[in-house]
Amino acid sequence: NGAVNAASVKIDGSLEIEGQLIKNIKKVDSKIYEIQKNDYTVLCDTIENKITVILPPACNSKGRVVVVKKANSQKHKINSNVVNIKVEEGTIDLKDTVVLKMNYSSRILQSDGESWCIIGSVGT
Repeated sequence: NGAVNAASVKIDGSLEIEGQLIKNIKKVDSKIYEIQKNDYTVLCDTIENKITVILPPACNSKGRVVVVKKANSQKHKINSNVVNIKVEEGTIDLKDTVVLKMNYSSRILQSDGESWCIIGSVGT
């Protein structure tokens, strides 16, 4: 029945969780969105705008995982704008930009400390 509140925790060894693991999820619809410190999953509603998501520099984010998904708030509207994923400094798998074109497509990205890598992908 306890709680641990800390800005960060480092565990040398394994972590076992009995119960839920809850991560931050946020919906955005602005033309430009910079990934924030507490972001994990970012849902980009592209009905009104093309959205550019900007990842932080990989050198400041080693090991960090970010999920970017192209959402659509109007399920009957087939066409919507694209999501461009860019990095403040560096590349994503040697590219300057990754583009999500298809509704509900997503990319899971992780920083290795030098660049961002796509470690999971759904759709185009």
